[in-house]
Amino acid sequence: MAVTPDRPAAATAVAGPNGFDHSVPVHLRSVVAASYTALAALLLSDLLVLWRGKWIFVLRTIIQPFLL
Repeated sequence: MAVTPDRPAAATAVAGPNGFDHSVPVHLRSVVAASYTALAALLLSDLLVLWRGKWIFVLRTIIQPFLL
């Protein structure tokens, strides 16, 4: 990379050989925390879809025993 007025030499030399800056600590979540977050997001999405179609859900729930 060339040194230009908008990109000083110090900014170009920060990244490591693979392009990542290893001098800045990164906080990673555990697998369990990420799994709980994903599960909660899926459940909230399902509840939102159910809430939007609540009348269809109620109607199908009431009619289903008569279709057996």
